[in-house]
Amino acid sequence: MSINPEQNPEIYRGITEEKQRAEKLAPAPPFFLVFDPGEWELGDIDGKPVWLPALAVLWEVPGVNNVRSTRGGPDSSMARIKIEEQGRTVLPQQLGYVKRLPARGGRWHHCLFWDHTRQVGNKTLTRHDDQGYNKWRLELLENGTIPQPDPEVLEIAIERLSDRVRRHASRANIPGVKAKLDIDQARLDSAKQAISDIRNPPKAKGRKKASNGV
Repeated sequence: MSINPEQNPEIYRGITEEKQRAEKLAPAPPFFLVFDPGEWELGDIDGKPVWLPALAVLWEVPGVNNVRSTRGGPDSSMARIKIEEQGRTVLPQQLGYVKRLPARGGRWHHCLFWDHTRQVGNKTLTRHDDQGYNKWRLELLENGTIPQPDPEVLEIAIERLSDRVRRHASRANIPGVKAKLDIDQARLDSAKQAISDIRNPPKAKGRKKASNGV
């Protein structure tokens, strides 16, 4: 499901139900997500392996990563320009991935839209909706916001995973290593299937021609 902050402004202001649970949240600065065409990870969507962009975070903290301090608050414009010059892409916050909740001291706790908090005694627990986040990242690929991965880049990631499988296989007789081998082998098989799906996408079904009646 696409996220439209204009249709649901509560995405950025904080959801009422979560406001009541976030009284003890620690403040956290706003941020941008950053796409690097060389960074991908294997995700799962409804049980199917899918290659997804591994998005980095640019925190708007003055003095860090070229973020400046101004009277109006942190200014990350120069930091974002430098990131773009490096061939990476800063995703606009208008995509709706940032949410903010009230935090201690009258400040704000910024987090991903898919992070959900709940209070248990004196502790604040956070649950991340992996499926929702994965589906959103896949949508960015499908609508062209993020370009499809270069298969050669994915091959590098597969080779690293293959190295791990080979290392575990040589020590499979050691207790505990066999379980790691099985997990990594399953991930390797899934990674190869996912890259095959990229190279051989399903063909669109053509419309059948209507037969002329006599």
